[in-house]
Parts: sequence; C-alpha cells; structure tokens
Amino acid sequence: IRTDGHRVRLDGGSTVRHFTVTGGTLRISGSADTFKLILSNGRASGSTGVPGTDGSPGEPGMLGDANPDPSLTNPFSIPEPGTPGQAGTGGAAGTSGGEARGGSILVTSGIVELADVSFTGNVAAGGAGGTGGTGGAGGRGGEGGGGGNGANANGTAAGAGGTAGMGAVGGDGGDGLGGAIYNAGSVALTRVTIDNSNLALGGAGGPGGNGGPGGAGGSG
Repeated sequence: IRTDGHRVRLDGGSTVRHFTVTGGTLRISGSADTFKLILSNGRASGSTGVPGTDGSPGEPGMLGDANPDPSLTNPFSIPEPGTPGQAGTGGAAGTSGGEARGGSILVTSGIVELADVSFTGNVAAGGAGGTGGTGGAGGRGGEGGGGGNGANANGTAAGAGGTAGMGAVGGDGGDGLGGAIYNAGSVALTRVTIDNSNLALGGAGGPGGNGGPGGAGGSG
C-alpha cells in the first residue's frame, strides 16, 4: 500500500483489526515529505469466558421411624429422629476470557515493512472471565418420628438441614497484547509513530458465584 502524496486514513471503527499477516510480505508506506498513512481505531477483542455450571442440590433427609420395633414384646418403642439433609455440591469455576492480540496489525508469521505510518486509537482488549457457578442448595432435614402411645407419646427430633454448596470462582480475564502491533514474525519500522492512545487492556475477571441456600430443618 502506497499513498503517493495523498492523505490516507484506514479506520477500523473500533470494531475490527486492520491487517492479519500469516505469511508473505506486507508493505505499507506513506509520504515522508507530505502525509503519513494513518491506521486508526482498529480493535481486537478476546472472547468472554463461559460461566461455570451450578452445583446440585443435596438430597433430603430420611423420615424418622415412628415405631422402629413393632414386635409384640415392645409395642411402644421410642421413635427415631429424622436424618440430616445432604450438603449441596459446589458450583464450577467460570473459564478464562480469551486473549486479544494486535489491535491494528497481527503478525503470526511473514514480514511486515512499514514506512511513514502513524498508529492512533487502536486497542487489543482481552475478554472478561466467565461467572462462577452458584452452589447447590442443601437438602431439607428429615421429619422426626411420630410419638407413640402412653409413656412414649413424644415425637423425636427432626433432621438438620444440609449445608449449602459453595459458589465457584469466576474465570480470569484474558490478556490484551499489542495495542497497535503484535509481532510473532518480522517487522521493520521506518519513521513510524505509535502514540499513547494505542492500548492493550486485560479483561475483567468474572464474578464469583453465589453460595446456595442451606436446607431447611425437618419438623419434629
């Protein structure tokens, strides 16, 4: 690409990268004695991480036996308490955000030669991390056994509710590398300006998941 004395600006509209070079040679030249070719507002964006899956709820407790020994020799045995609810499982972690490389020019291989070019307003922004999964709810405690007749008329205690599963961590934000140029090949620069409006930004870490609710205790 040659400007031959003309004023030329290639603008990415803050949505796309200007050039991706995977081999061969890219030559871009402005005019040293008039106007530089301007590469502005290019953008490379990493993908957002995937949210973690939620935890599973705990199993409810078992109902207490109202008469665990119904034999004729012990017709009024003491009822059993309900069993506790099971714990909910933890949520799964969110995945990391994607990496972003080269807001204006990405060189994975090959040769890039730039002369009398100016870079301005280009951004490589890493993707945000995925949200952590929510913890599973604790299981409900089992109901206490019913009271027997006469001396054993009182029922027994209910089972405790299960503990809630923990919320998971959010994923790491992705890296932003090379606001103007990311080079993994060969780049030669002659009278090239890269101002401080070219930015490489890491993505935000994903928020952690909420813990699940604890299970309700059973009734006595």
